[in-house]
Amino acid sequence: MERKKLKTSLRITAAVLIGASALAVGANGIYATLNATAENVKPQEAASGTLSLRLGAGADSVGFAANIENLAPGDVANRYVDLTNDGSLASTGLSLGVSATGTPSLITDGVTSKAVRVSITSCSVAWDVTDGTCAGMTKTEVAAAPLSALAAANSFVGTTRLAVGGVAHLQVGVTLPEQSETTVNGQLPAGTVQGGEVALTYTFSETQATAGTTHR
Repeated sequence: MERKKLKTSLRITAAVLIGASALAVGANGIYATLNATAENVKPQEAASGTLSLRLGAGADSVGFAANIENLAPGDVANRYVDLTNDGSLASTGLSLGVSATGTPSLITDGVTSKAVRVSITSCSVAWDVTDGTCAGMTKTEVAAAPLSALAAANSFVGTTRLAVGGVAHLQVGVTLPEQSETTVNGQLPAGTVQGGEVALTYTFSETQATAGTTHR
């Protein structure tokens, strides 16, 4: 009788241990399973592009390297420069800002005086700098405005974007508007535009073209 009780007790204990082991295995997630993976043999490369704007003198021109001297009212001095998108991304939002320092009357219009004006005109081909003509199509990009009005960026209105490798051929016109002053006994009038000087820094800007989605 005692032997039967002992055998029964051993069987129950073994069953409990086996059940506990099974529960432990299940709780730890240790099961025999099949798995499969797939991957590209050659790594895919993802590279970012570049946005770059280069300013240079126009064909047969020295660009901004040529200073302007002895402007008289009504005079116009044209300089020719090229803007090139030499990055790998298309651009949009071309604009111009001009930083001017020097004689105030040449920067901001006075009560009777008129300050220096700057304008931007583009040509679809390179400008002929010998006579300032364009054999292609011209566009007014920035209308003539006093230097003070150009301190903030002014958007181009004709050329709105530059493709990769695209070039904008620009004529930069600097003029002192027609106006009258009277010098009395060698004394220049107050707020005169005569004998002044300004230093101009032209900043051309572009922005990234609208982002897109590609499918291959």
